[in-house]
Amino acid sequence: IILYNNPARTVVSVDPLTLCEIAELPNMVAVKDCTSNLTWTSDVLHHLGNRSTSFTLVSGDDIAALPIMAVGGQGLIS
Repeated sequence: IILYNNPARTVVSVDPLTLCEIAELPNMVAVKDCTSNLTWTSDVLHHLGNRSTSFTLVSGDDIAALPIMAVGGQGLIS
């Protein structure tokens, strides 16, 4: 399962600590980050720590893909 964090469409962004708890669930494999907020992305990756090797964070925004990968994201789902 890939969690889709898209606050522009839902008016709510998943809290980074909540996302880290969700990442512990057995079927959760990734989050698609459509926030275009590098602070949020960096916070998530920081809190994931070593779990970021088993839980993938990808950009959901073409323009933000390179900056997200620069801070530790693993790719893009457009």
